[in-house]
Amino acid sequence: MNIIDVDGLNALILDSLSSGDSLQQIIDRIRQCSDIQCAVLDMSNRVLMHSIDECGSGAWKFAIEKGYLPFYLMTDDPKKRSRLEGIFKEGCPVLIEPSEGDRWFTICTPAYVGNRPESIVIARFPSLGMLDLSETASALLSQLCGYFDHSRSPSLSYNSDYVSVRIARELLLHNSDMARSLFGDAHGAYPGSSSYQLRPGYAVAVMRRMDKWGGPGELEEAERALSGFVPAALHLISDRYILAFMYDLGYDSFSGDCMLLAQLRHYTGKHRLYCGLSGIFEDLSQRQGFRRQAREALKLGMAANPRAHIFTADSMFADIIRSGAAERIGCDMLELSDVARLAQYDQANRTDYLWTLEQYLAYSNQLSLAAGSMFIDRNTMKYRLKKIREIIAADFSTPHVAMQLKQGIAMHRLMGRGT
Repeated sequence: MNIIDVDGLNALILDSLSSGDSLQQIIDRIRQCSDIQCAVLDMSNRVLMHSIDECGSGAWKFAIEKGYLPFYLMTDDPKKRSRLEGIFKEGCPVLIEPSEGDRWFTICTPAYVGNRPESIVIARFPSLGMLDLSETASALLSQLCGYFDHSRSPSLSYNSDYVSVRIARELLLHNSDMARSLFGDAHGAYPGSSSYQLRPGYAVAVMRRMDKWGGPGELEEAERALSGFVPAALHLISDRYILAFMYDLGYDSFSGDCMLLAQLRHYTGKHRLYCGLSGIFEDLSQRQGFRRQAREALKLGMAANPRAHIFTADSMFADIIRSGAAERIGCDMLELSDVARLAQYDQANRTDYLWTLEQYLAYSNQLSLAAGSMFIDRNTMKYRLKKIREIIAADFSTPHVAMQLKQGIAMHRLMGRGT
């Protein structure tokens, strides 16, 4: 009955999750579509779900009551017993080959909830030709155990906290297509979804302790507290950094007087953190480049001003360019967000606002000279500058902002984004 491949198995589980199926229902569906017999044995509360036909209820009850693995894994062979007892400690799947009493292959995989192995996933299959599919089924079921709360009932209720962590891992640590992600597509980790509603714009924050390591548990405490300051974010800890993926941001979210930036300043000050912020973007496929951009802003910002807490990629734009970051983060990630936004507006509305700003800055913010160079009158120039300020929310009358925008426009031209 082996009628699905690895891609089909992923699609089956995605469909099951989207339909709200329980773990037992997912196990049953895998059995219906393949020759793989699966079981999940929860060692903490002795709940068992399975699709293995030939096992009598009495044997299962005995195995659960004694806290043993299912009876077909029991053996008098000390080496084999040692391997089985060690799977929780080593955290690696164990392949058990057929024996005289059992002609099927068996894969045992520990399933972790948090940092503790609480369950074991068993996948049984009749031939080595099904090894890849069975390994995939076992690995996916071990991950899915974390979706559900084992303490409530054998049907296992949904655990949204675990889902948010898995989506955060997909968004922040991997560059996979979220539309094909087991932990993304089924739970709405894409624009316009009804679950997490990850609407553009996006931004990535990379944070670390000001004292590098801090006391025991302080980084974990800071990561847990982030949701209270930035609710529209998914976050995790990786290599002693807090990584956060923010969504549904306005283009002025990181301007000097915005509420979000004020909240982040309060948060980073309270927990003694440095924070690098990427520019705001709309394409999920670019997220890893913007994560590198945020890390670059963090590294350069700490070196330039160690007394500050927050360093945005836009404010560090000149430093990032001078550091030779193009090779590390990619030329596309070096574009100033205000410049990119103005160029996108021009393209969508057939305006010349980027060129207007370029000329205005080139003539040192002298309105009459800039208007004359473009063969337009002063009133037209005033109107265009007013519209530009509305679009990018930047005060380019300030010398350092004006210089930053001039550099950003020059980089935009060098990348061949405009003439």
